[in-house]
Amino acid sequence: MMIAEKKLQIVHLEDNIDDAGLTEITLRKAGLSFELTLIETKDEFIEVLNGGTPDLILSDHSLPGFDSIEAYKIMNSMRPSTPFILLTGSVSEAFAVDCLLAGIDDYILKTNMIRLPSSISRVLSKKKILQEKDVIETLHTELQDSVNYARRIQQAVLPTPEELDNSFYPSFVHYKPRNVVSGDMYWLTNVTTTDERNLMVKVLAVYDCTGHGIPGAFMSLLAFSLLNETIKHPHVNSPADVLQYLNKKLPVILNRNGKERIADGLDIAICAIDQHNVLHFAGANRPVWILRKNDTTHELMELKAAKTGISSHTDPQFIFENQSLPLEKGDRIFLFTDGIIDQFGGPSGKKLTSRKLREILVDTAHLSFEKQQRYLLDFFENWQHGYEQIDDQLFIGMEIN
Repeated sequence: MMIAEKKLQIVHLEDNIDDAGLTEITLRKAGLSFELTLIETKDEFIEVLNGGTPDLILSDHSLPGFDSIEAYKIMNSMRPSTPFILLTGSVSEAFAVDCLLAGIDDYILKTNMIRLPSSISRVLSKKKILQEKDVIETLHTELQDSVNYARRIQQAVLPTPEELDNSFYPSFVHYKPRNVVSGDMYWLTNVTTTDERNLMVKVLAVYDCTGHGIPGAFMSLLAFSLLNETIKHPHVNSPADVLQYLNKKLPVILNRNGKERIADGLDIAICAIDQHNVLHFAGANRPVWILRKNDTTHELMELKAAKTGISSHTDPQFIFENQSLPLEKGDRIFLFTDGIIDQFGGPSGKKLTSRKLREILVDTAHLSFEKQQRYLLDFFENWQHGYEQIDDQLFIGMEIN
């Protein structure tokens, strides 16, 4: 038994009053709730369509002065996507196929009227599905447009490779968001400390915010804003000072309404190189690696990070440690997020791991920096080949001249 939530508005193109009556009886017996408008001529049909969109059109094939194919074309131009069922006497199989290929939803022989209620149910369900599909596609398009706009905003604040080269030359960046936008970012500035050292430093931060995609991107821009605040703060004069500033400010901002505790945060590595070519470093779960040539061998040194992130999980009074290392000409510095080492790939489908990345950097240390850069960028792409990217990826390398 078919029970509709509202009365269907049905337009019936039929010039035989007996056939029209039989159709109405069939629908009533099926329990269909409807209002039926009987039409015989093309002018009447156009007038009805001008007045609104019916829920369904039933049409005999042969009508005074026109036929069902012309009626379908009129409907398609005036009220497209309206369900249209051909209800007629005997027709050839070829004609029936042509009708369906033209877009008519169904055809039913008047001698088989019992099929009409189920056919109506099916074509109306199909229309509803198509309408819902259109809504979903529209929402998806709008969402994708919003995400693409968010990417433009994020890329607008992200330092360009040229800006990175201006401060740290030569250098390169492997930046590969998992989605359109990223929770991984890097930040760059040149400042002079306000303490007694009066150091002129070039600062580079690489950080990985909780999550990826849109939530990660929101966090990355918030962190970017806080990093910009540190430039103007008179008591922030070292990478450790920057981390302590972030660790105090970020949880306060995220939990200012007090309704729901937000423990999101970031892991970060900050390097500052002064005019004396001394590297100053502090990190929260992210280290910095320095590749140095010693006679005929190469050594990969690591300045370790604090084993805690920037978040409400870390005590706001936590003291981050500054580490310093005099740099030598030819030293190569590498900062990266865990999306690189956690990526599955290679012949065995396993994680890259820190150990494997260390081996690759040492094994390619004899290459010129430009050739090592090309090797690493190709390696990262080839390693992941055939495997889904699991996280945002960021890797920055530079050489000291």
